[in-house]
Amino acid sequence: MKRLALPLAVLFFASCTPTPPSQPSKPSPLPYDAGLRDGSVIFLRGGLLVGPIYRHTDSDLTHAAIVLYHGHDPWVYEAVPPYVRRMPLGDYIRLLEEKSRERFEQKRKMSWFIIQPRVRYGPLELNAMRHHAESQLGRPYMLRGWWKGHEVRGIFCSQLVGDIIERSGKIEAGGIHESPGSLFQKLTPVLRGGAVKIIHYPEARQVFSFDCGAMRGSRSGGQRGGDLASETPPSETATAGDCFKGLGTPGHNRSGV
Repeated sequence: MKRLALPLAVLFFASCTPTPPSQPSKPSPLPYDAGLRDGSVIFLRGGLLVGPIYRHTDSDLTHAAIVLYHGHDPWVYEAVPPYVRRMPLGDYIRLLEEKSRERFEQKRKMSWFIIQPRVRYGPLELNAMRHHAESQLGRPYMLRGWWKGHEVRGIFCSQLVGDIIERSGKIEAGGIHESPGSLFQKLTPVLRGGAVKIIHYPEARQVFSFDCGAMRGSRSGGQRGGDLASETPPSETATAGDCFKGLGTPGHNRSGV
């Protein structure tokens, strides 16, 4: 990934990052299906600086966060200014809805999608992921390592998520070189292997999904497994190649994000 001057680098990772409210004492009810699996990853795309981001990373993905459960409660872990924090998934999704509406009204489209494991992580893998995520809480949000090319005491969004997933042994994280786009691309071989299901949230209250693993070059409509209470519109039927083609690039709208 090419280096940027510090001011643009700061905007790179912070431009579409949601600013979480104060963490509540207990998780609030989820606005969507509560069956989202441990280790699911949330990606944001779009926003004011999507052009510069694409030119320097070959992707319009601008933020990454990860969902991990504590008991029956899903929490989102993310690195945002000023430090790494967690917040309940329900609050996070509502915050994304608000941001999406604000950006739409400002004619700066922002959207998001979630990829979740088709094959669940094992208990030992999840324990390692949670342990690392918890150990990072309060760590400063910092891009100095990214633009200087060496580790520092701070961390940024996709670096955090990549490091957490690496604890499962599923991927080798890129550390200070990991952008949201490179993280997504790193996960696509797993997706093509049928291990992950993509769930799209194109609008505030519209949910549909592609079951990429089940496609494998053949036509597939609807969704399988009942992981989310949603329906895939007939127009969104796709082959496995269609499912991944263009994700993370400007102008791609087949998935609705």
